[in-house]
Amino acid sequence: MLKKKYIKLIFVLLIIFTPISLNATSLSKLYEKSFKAESSGDYKSALNYAIEILKKDQNDYYINLRTGWLFYLNQDYLNSEKYYERARSIKPDSVEPLIGMILPLMVEKRWEKVIKIADAVIKIDPCNYLARIRKAFACNSKGEYRKALEIYRSLLNLYPANKDVKLGLGWVYINIGNKKEAAFFFKEVLKVSDKNVSALSGMNIVSEM
Repeated sequence: MLKKKYIKLIFVLLIIFTPISLNATSLSKLYEKSFKAESSGDYKSALNYAIEILKKDQNDYYINLRTGWLFYLNQDYLNSEKYYERARSIKPDSVEPLIGMILPLMVEKRWEKVIKIADAVIKIDPCNYLARIRKAFACNSKGEYRKALEIYRSLLNLYPANKDVKLGLGWVYINIGNKKEAAFFFKEVLKVSDKNVSALSGMNIVSEM
């Protein structure tokens, strides 16, 4: 009698948990396909797999975040921003969607909004590298050279070997007319990356100043 009850209990548990297990496996396979497509440069397929996951789990933070990224890679900046916003609405204290949202805004050269969102991240996480360097880039692009210089200089103290920080400084110094400092930072980059396009372009401009 006890054996029959035990078998019945196992049967009930299988009925309850098997659909959940199958669903998790299905989602895992879709994620795997999406990651594989992205790594091979097939961003359209990667996005399509992500959308399939969304249909099954539309309130999941991670898949909304990932969909925002994949729309960005597919150059659909409006939808990229939309899904980053959806991810943030699911996890209101998160900074990842804000950092991601900056990317399509930078492509569209919406510098005011880039700075606004970067400031929102910095308010939550004052030492956030990505928010600070992207804000510096936006300030430089917007013509706020002194603000950009201040941020880049602060980052250089923390990341003395960082190539992107040095490039940023080189371009800010070009914009404020400091040929000597601009050349110094571009040469620093070229010492370790002699084919760096940004540094080479910067040096060409410096040579004509």
